[in-house]
Amino acid sequence: MKYWVWCCLVSGMAMADPMVVSTQVVGTCVFASPGGVVLDFGRLVAGQGDKQRSVDVKFSCTSGMPYKVALDQGQNASMGKRRMALPSKKDYLPYELVSSHASGTGEGEGKMLNVRLTGTVAGSAYAQASVGEYADVVVLTISP
Repeated sequence: MKYWVWCCLVSGMAMADPMVVSTQVVGTCVFASPGGVVLDFGRLVAGQGDKQRSVDVKFSCTSGMPYKVALDQGQNASMGKRRMALPSKKDYLPYELVSSHASGTGEGEGKMLNVRLTGTVAGSAYAQASVGEYADVVVLTISP
């Protein structure tokens, strides 16, 4: 048995036009637990000396993106010094706060980076402090 295949030619010319495909990856940093950072000095009792506490803040940044870590002065600062305050804002308790590093380079989504925040309250600062719960809010910024 023989089969015949018939073919016909279509006259015409194919046209080609290049298409550009593009995007831009935007550099960003994201906190692992936004708004969930608390540095608690615990109970301060006169005569115990300086109190120091640390807390780790985890975040990720776009791969290859340089970032900077910055801390503002807090809500109760005076003359460049951070202070916790009683709710009445009549009594203040000075403290120091430092971060473990100021800059770096992102490693990509899911690759957690860490900055350690260490606070210190001098024993002499709370030896004569009024009784109560002192607090401050410091904004931590990680920016490209």
